[in-house]
Amino acid sequence: MTHLNHETIIGIDLGTTNSEVAVVQNGKVIVLKVDGSKIIPSVVSKDLQGQVLIGRAAVNNELAAPTDTIRGIKRKMGRDEVVSLGNEGFTPQMISSLILKRLKLAAEEFLKHPVHKAVITVPAFFNEKQREATKEAAELAGLEPVRLLNEPTAAALAYSIGKQQGETCLVYDLGGGTFDVSIVHLSGQLMEVKASHGDTELGGSDFDRLIADKARQAFKNDYKIDLADDPLAWARLMRSAEAAKIRLSTDPAAEIVEEFIASDNGTPLHLKFKISLPEFEAMIRPALERTLASIQKALEMANLSISDIHRIILVGGATYTPLVTQMIENEFKMTPQAWVDPSTVVAMGAAVEAASLAGESIGPVMVDITPHSLGTGCYDEYDHLFNVILIRRNTPLPCSASQVFYKKYKEQHGVQIKVYQGESINVHQCQFLGKFLLDGLEESQSQEIHIKYELDRSGLLHVTVTDIATGKKANHTVKRVAHSRVKQGNLAEMDSVRIKVETLQVEQGSDEEFWEELGPEEEQNVSLDNVASISLEGEATLKKAQALIESGQLDPVDQAELSNELEVAKAGNPEALKRLTNLIYYLE
Repeated sequence: MTHLNHETIIGIDLGTTNSEVAVVQNGKVIVLKVDGSKIIPSVVSKDLQGQVLIGRAAVNNELAAPTDTIRGIKRKMGRDEVVSLGNEGFTPQMISSLILKRLKLAAEEFLKHPVHKAVITVPAFFNEKQREATKEAAELAGLEPVRLLNEPTAAALAYSIGKQQGETCLVYDLGGGTFDVSIVHLSGQLMEVKASHGDTELGGSDFDRLIADKARQAFKNDYKIDLADDPLAWARLMRSAEAAKIRLSTDPAAEIVEEFIASDNGTPLHLKFKISLPEFEAMIRPALERTLASIQKALEMANLSISDIHRIILVGGATYTPLVTQMIENEFKMTPQAWVDPSTVVAMGAAVEAASLAGESIGPVMVDITPHSLGTGCYDEYDHLFNVILIRRNTPLPCSASQVFYKKYKEQHGVQIKVYQGESINVHQCQFLGKFLLDGLEESQSQEIHIKYELDRSGLLHVTVTDIATGKKANHTVKRVAHSRVKQGNLAEMDSVRIKVETLQVEQGSDEEFWEELGPEEEQNVSLDNVASISLEGEATLKKAQALIESGQLDPVDQAELSNELEVAKAGNPEALKRLTNLIYYLE
């Protein structure tokens, strides 16, 4: 078994459409069965009794409760969104935690003892917020994510078992919701990722939707009824579209037949739609051409040509589509390999990495990279904000970089650190990841501020800011705080969620500490005096917050968070008043 400090570590592929869990036993990787299958649909639903269903049971319940069923939650990870399940709202990581909990439960049933640690895979092109959200989901599920592992890297690890000779592989990973490509070099017992590229909004589920949209349009042309307006009809159509896509992997045509899918003044209407393989391939070709463009970019970043690649590995269920192999062969004159099941190879690689972390190595030592450049916002002499890159993309992990900056004014008592992801100095062409405050600075002769970025092996970013004159520091981990928009009652409900399975039920431990409004890092950054009641200064803060809300200048996310904190602060909560004061500083 795979142990760390006498505790088993499991490997999990948390996928957009399907997920898997694997372990290493006696030097062999075993993909575990969940409800009789090695692949569990990443679907969460709620039945009429209020019980949460995961996987195949959730899929079966979808036709009975289409509006109480959640698919593709992985695409929402890292976003400030709330999704509905039943009559309650939950963050994406809360829903993902239920899937992880089900996988954890299956592992415990197989191993006959509790499991607390896991290696969890993420798309290589996931950003810092998405990785942090995945970490939060794991912790909510009662798992310590000892490492977040890039999916193409995990697949390469699975393929590398038993290989000693040096070679360079291109991993083509097209899953249900994301696409990644990585260039990986294997030399003896060392595996090094040279470059990664991808698209977190491209996958097999998009192919399902293309088929469903075409069938929907044909039905609308015949009957003037849009099936997308009916949640149940649309759920049935999407399920049939997925089945049609799977049939087109082997058959020249597929037919969708859904009887009684709608009615016209009491007259039942039936859907019958046929799609040929050439029609389907024409629909998905533009998306697949985007994957070829990503391959070229990855090769360029690695300073390699296709002639330097020894083999191409196919990963992900969407690679069963014949056109994928055809386009790769035509473009690169090389036949891709898929001799390890593309649907489970990522979970297998996660288990291999788990074994390595536990000292039971059956594969090479892995060196991964960061796929994105990371920088901090800085003003020039003309007050223009630009991005100063500290960590460049394709830097091996773990890594760190630092630079000295200067306060804009000698008398300023705080600095706001803005973190950006992207290759441009123009902040508007980069993705804003977050901001935090180092305040309480004293006026001094030195204007120097030292900023240090550190990326751990999971690709999570930790920032340390130091005022050189005083030595005062602020530490921050880039993460989202969308949970502040979710009702506390919903968070409490997570403690009592029961996952319905045939033989086992699992209870969620308390998440109160994890779901604090401000974690330890943020609390250290706040240097305001405690407020026992709403003072005159507090009243001014409330009025300033109200004025900001009414100004119409805030984006929806900031406005929602500010409104939430204002309501709590009005009730006399001193901690909320502190947070409100700092939030106003950020937004101004």
